[in-house]
Amino acid sequence: MIGHVEFIKSLWNMVSYDWFPIPGKIGVTLFFALSGFLITSLLLEELSVRHTVQLKKFYLRRIFRIWPLYYMVVGLSLVVFNRLDILKIPGISGQVYDHLTLTNVLILIFLLPNITHFYIPYADQR
Repeated sequence: MIGHVEFIKSLWNMVSYDWFPIPGKIGVTLFFALSGFLITSLLLEELSVRHTVQLKKFYLRRIFRIWPLYYMVVGLSLVVFNRLDILKIPGISGQVYDHLTLTNVLILIFLLPNITHFYIPYADQR
């Protein structure tokens, strides 16, 4: 979180510091390690209880947990966040609507924003 705050401060031309001793990439690595541990433990627990793993149900549970939040954040970022003066990022927020094409919207809908350079403030991981 600290890395994100410092990044946003630099976009606002505020003084930002790289004082935090652990870079953000380590946080991402820890997140994926913990997620992998959690998902594996859930699958192993299901295997020990039911003696089988129902992957379709497992993935559907993950989808119903992740997708609503993803679409809410992307929707709010497109419709609300970029229109509030206090949340506008100079030089970036205005470009969102200039580059809002059908292709970019489809990329967002199909969860593929990393294959384009369409940047949405507050909804992107850059």
